[in-house]
Formats: sequence, structure tokens, C-alpha cells
Amino acid sequence: MRLTWPTLVLPLSILPLSACTRATSAPHVNLASSMEPLREAFNSDSGKVRAIFLASPTCGECIRGASELERAWLDKDSSRNIAVYVVWSRQLGAEEKHVAGAMTLVPDIRARHYWDGEELVGKAFQPILDLPAPAWDTWMLFDRATTWRGDHAPAPAWWEHQLSVGPPERHLDPERFASHAEALKSVLGDHT
Repeated sequence: MRLTWPTLVLPLSILPLSACTRATSAPHVNLASSMEPLREAFNSDSGKVRAIFLASPTCGECIRGASELERAWLDKDSSRNIAVYVVWSRQLGAEEKHVAGAMTLVPDIRARHYWDGEELVGKAFQPILDLPAPAWDTWMLFDRATTWRGDHAPAPAWWEHQLSVGPPERHLDPERFASHAEALKSVLGDHT
């Protein structure tokens, strides 16, 4: 069932308590005016299947997508050859103070969290994904050989979204996303 606009904003205070029990203790990184910390992490994880999740911590559909990807993919795959970068941004009135609560939805130790109040990352991926606005509520996979050079974001090997303006055939399906991640991991020869 697709959520309608009025139901998109979900205060984190009403999330089920179980969503907060596996929270990571690592803080998020504020990207401020530079994507450099994200780019450095992405490139340092070369040799792994990497995913970038672009979401808003006050968007109910984004939160559901992040939680479903945690359940359908990360909870089921214990491989060390995975790295996830969750980039939270300011859509729907989000502020940096909302990130801590949202981080509990992707508590996997392979996930690093970022705050991007200027939507630098979304703007960098907008032309690559051919979107009419900065990318958000978008989920991307990158193969082990991809390198992020300068301010030009790399093209994903696979991506999905929950936007009304994106291609309908790419609407987020957590099981399909997990299947694409597994296929990329298999290219590594990693079957764990």
C-alpha cells in the first residue's frame, strides 16, 4: 500500500519500541558543505558491495523503506563485504536533531550515517538518476570496483526509489533490492 502525502510525516517518538532496541552507538557525520567524508568512506570500502540510502528522517515512507531494507537485506546477510551509507536530508521539515532517532532503523554495524542539510548528495545524484529534483527516498547499489572521483558522484549498478516522479519500474521492492545486492556480492566470489 502506498502512503499518501498526509501520512508521510511520522514523528519518531511514535515508532515501536522494538525499532529502537538495536541502535548503533556510532554518531552520524554532518556533511556540512562537503561530501568529502562520504566520498572517503565510499572509496575506502572499495572491494565491497556498497549502498547509499538517501532518506529524510521525518518521512514515514523513507523510514519504512530504510527499515524494510534492514529487514530484507542486512538482517539476512552477515557478509563483511557490504558497506552502507545512510544519508539523511532535510525534506519534510527534517533537521539534524531527527537523525539520532532515525539511525535506530538501520542499526547494522556495516552502516554509517550522515546528515546532509544542504542536499549535496541528492543534488550530485540528481542528473545521474535523471530526476527533476535532488534525489531522496532513493536507494542505490554500487559494485566493488566503483570509485567516487571529485564532486561527480558515481553511477549506481542498481537503484530504486519511492518517489512519485521516478520510473515506476524502479519503485522500491526490498526483496528485489536484496537480490541485486546478492548478485553484486556473488561477483566478489563471496557466498557467505
